[in-house]
Amino acid sequence: MKGDILPLLVFTALFALAVTRLPSEKHLLLANVFQALAEAMMQLVRWILITTPIGVFALTYGLALKTGASTGGLLGAYVVIVSLIMVLFTILLYPLSVFAGRTTFRDFARGVAPAQLVAISTRSSIASLPALIEGGRDRLRLPLSATSFLLPLSVSVFKVNRPISAVVKLMLVAHLYGISLSPTSLVVFLATVVVISFTAPGIPQSGPGFKTIPAYLAAGVPIEGILVLEAIESIPDIFKTLLNVTGDMSVATLLTGSDRLQTQETNIDTSTAAEGAV
Repeated sequence: MKGDILPLLVFTALFALAVTRLPSEKHLLLANVFQALAEAMMQLVRWILITTPIGVFALTYGLALKTGASTGGLLGAYVVIVSLIMVLFTILLYPLSVFAGRTTFRDFARGVAPAQLVAISTRSSIASLPALIEGGRDRLRLPLSATSFLLPLSVSVFKVNRPISAVVKLMLVAHLYGISLSPTSLVVFLATVVVISFTAPGIPQSGPGFKTIPAYLAAGVPIEGILVLEAIESIPDIFKTLLNVTGDMSVATLLTGSDRLQTQETNIDTSTAAEGAV
């Protein structure tokens, strides 16, 4: 069954594209049918959410019977490994932003720090946006194009942590069950996770978690392992949001480095000319 998920996803995308090419009356008819199906599915989802705790307990119990005490070690290892990796990539963004973004370590650190505090306390990239804009404008002297467009776009669309944390989760569960992952399945999985992450709002507990389950199934890992790890995402989510927010500021710094350098040179030339005139 594991090989049936990816073709189904591709077929669904192509079918949706084909529907948009139909005449308006047929397009409207299919749209009404799919809308009714969507409403029925939402009702089904509500029933599933009510019974989810029972299902998660049953899956966890089955996993514990198979792996014994190693289940606790798996959960602890996942929290520690993912959190450390998120912190490591966050630290690496500092020298990258300094050298490629043409700024100083002190300015970047002071500019992103308020947003990082909001991210840690709320686990929400959206909640960190005002602090990002203020820090970018006042500390890093980012242009208006960055504070009014780049930062909101980056916060809304890009989730830097997803390609990293999802691959770690996949490899950890695959290792637990002794499943070998081919390079092709890893590439397809990574591409799927990146695309799905674009639709995730930057608020706590709303990441693509359960949306990405078909991608994990297509890679061949059991669903119970993924669901158990999803249940302990609260701590890793803090460090994921920290990486996302730092990455958002880093992207804005990198993309506006040349503009800021040109502005500084223009200001220096203007000041020199004014002093010469005096």
